Amino acid sequence: VFMGGTINFGFKNVDKRWEIHEEESKYVKKIFQMYEQGISRKKIKVFLDSEGIRPRRSNTWNLQTILTMLKNRVYVGEYVWKDKESDEEFKIVLPQIISHSLFNRVQKKIEKNIKHYGNNSRKYNHLLSDLLVCSCGQNITGRTKKTKNLKHPIISMYGCRSRDVSFLGKE
Repeated sequence: VFMGGTINFGFKNVDKRWEIHEEESKYVKKIFQMYEQGISRKKIKVFLDSEGIRPRRSNTWNLQTILTMLKNRVYVGEYVWKDKESDEEFKIVLPQIISHSLFNRVQKKIEKNIKHYGNNSRKYNHLLSDLLVCSCGQNITGRTKKTKNLKHPIISMYGCRSRDVSFLGKE
């Protein structure tokens, strides 16, 4: 039974029932298989965008959308609908696109990747990074830049984080 809203990628609404969208479901399987094979979400995004496959609410894929899909049990045929008034939950059985075994292998891979995320991100320590604040309110953080200068192949500097977050519209 379809409960309204935007139906998940890979499915279609036929007479208020969830049915598998043949074309999209091929890409759902491909997303899960690619991730299981160790292909990054960024490369999966590039693949989908280059194939002209569009997500439900945007022109291009978002890394978080891909992660949300990979974690969503709807693809193994399980959907939980919660009644807002009574807080009662109803389990709805849907057509299955992904096998439980593939889904479980992907979940283990996600856990492993999240556990190791950022382990390599700070190769250089900047003593003042956690102490300085710019007049705009953003933190001032240390940056390390590689140069072609053989005497000084690496230079360190401090800068306002607003430069890094301006593209997010958080100025």
